[in-house]
Amino acid sequence: MLNKAAQEKLLKALNFAPDAITELLKDGEVDVEIPKMHVFDDAGLDELKSNVRKTNTAAEVEIWGKKMNADHKLGLSATDAKDRDKVIAALNAKAVKDAGVVPDDAAIKAKDDKITALQATIDTKDAEVISFKNQLKDREINDEYRSYLHPDRNPALDDAEWIERIKRNFEIVEEGGIKALKDKATGKIFNDAKENPLSAKDVLAKTFAEKEGWLKPKAAEPVTPAGPKPTHNPAKAVGNKKFKTTDDVMKEVDRKLPTGTAKEKKEMFKVLSAEIA
Repeated sequence: MLNKAAQEKLLKALNFAPDAITELLKDGEVDVEIPKMHVFDDAGLDELKSNVRKTNTAAEVEIWGKKMNADHKLGLSATDAKDRDKVIAALNAKAVKDAGVVPDDAAIKAKDDKITALQATIDTKDAEVISFKNQLKDREINDEYRSYLHPDRNPALDDAEWIERIKRNFEIVEEGGIKALKDKATGKIFNDAKENPLSAKDVLAKTFAEKEGWLKPKAAEPVTPAGPKPTHNPAKAVGNKKFKTTDDVMKEVDRKLPTGTAKEKKEMFKVLSAEIA
């Protein structure tokens, strides 16, 4: 059984008034109405204290915000006045305004213009670098095609024209570890009988040899002097001349170079004109 001192401690813990405690500790049995209360352990008590502090802090911020809004005539709504960041921002803006500090619009514009000009310069330089890289790449490609030109190519076209002609019809590609050639008309790569890719150099050498007009025109064969012209057939052609008129020469040029350029046809015409009777 609890002694008197222990009983008194419990009654005090239950928040009984001193006179009620004295009455309850008298001799004899008495009943008591225990008041409603919550009992926390140490962890629960710490959590309660923390929540109380948070509640008080939030209330303090709200009270402070309302007071600043009213005292400094910030013009914030009741909701915004509860937001500490908005109150501070309004205070700073008002301080700048009250101090008469005006942003230097001209300086800001000049700075923005300078940034814009600098960006434009950067963009221009980037474009120049890209253009230079593309030119370099084109030159490397053209140099590669130039290395495959036939040494006895028709001089009617210069190297640039020959390169364009080849690029128009073929494409150099990497295939099976070698530089091969693809026909742009068919999309197929030139292969040997065993379907191994042929080198671009060999294919182009063969192409130059087979394409009419791609190699230098052969020198005209010397004309064998003809004997006396028969008197009974004066209209018969003399010697080995192939053409009677320039029209015949032009027809032959068109036959040999149906898709040739004007320059190609002109060169061919000059060569064949030597064979006019």
